[in-house]
This record gives sequence, C-alpha cells and structure tokens, in this order.
Amino acid sequence: MSLTFSPLTPLRTGYASEAKSSIVSIGLSIHTAPVSMRERLAVPEDKWEDAIKALCAYPHVEEAGILSTCNRMEIYVVRPRLEPAQTYVRRGMASAALRCAVTTPLLSPALTCDESSTSF
Repeated sequence: MSLTFSPLTPLRTGYASEAKSSIVSIGLSIHTAPVSMRERLAVPEDKWEDAIKALCAYPHVEEAGILSTCNRMEIYVVRPRLEPAQTYVRRGMASAALRCAVTTPLLSPALTCDESSTSF
C-alpha cells in the first residue's frame, strides 16, 4: 500500500489571509528621559491593574502590560496587525504626562517605540 501526497497540499488553510497580531512597546528609559520625568510618569504597582484596564479599553488594543522601574517605564500592547493602537497609547501617555506636569514637547522626544517584526 502506498500513499501519495502532493507537495502543494496546505497543512492549514486560510492562514495567509488570517488577521495577525503584533506587539508594540512604547516607553522611556534612563537613555531617553531625565529621572524627574521618569519619576512623575512611573506607575506604582498597586495601580498596574487599573492602568492595564484603561489601556485595554482603547480601540485596537487586545492585551496590555506595564513595566515600571526606576530606570524605565514601558507599555506593551498587543494589537491586530495594521491597526493604529500605537497612536492611542501615545495619546494616553501624553494625557497622563500632562496630569503629571510633563508637557507633550518634553515627552515626545523621550518616548521610544518598537514594534515586533513577528506576527502571531
């Protein structure tokens, strides 16, 4: 008994057309922002849950996480590929910065943004 397989038979159909997600990291660090700015924008651990809920309420944000230490503050979001979650997160950070007396002209150059090159 012999089996014949075609090398062009897809193992999983529709994968190429499925929507993918990507991870975006937005934040600031000792390399991009002075300690006074990092201290004002730090998210205390007891506020992480509220901050994550607020991030996930933004359109196009599927999941979120926050890393806040004395050296850096980073927000990670999972978004559908090609959706503008980065814009909403930057606006949210700008809004939080204003409440902490950090103006947008000071914040913008300090922010770093990195998007995963791998979709999942």
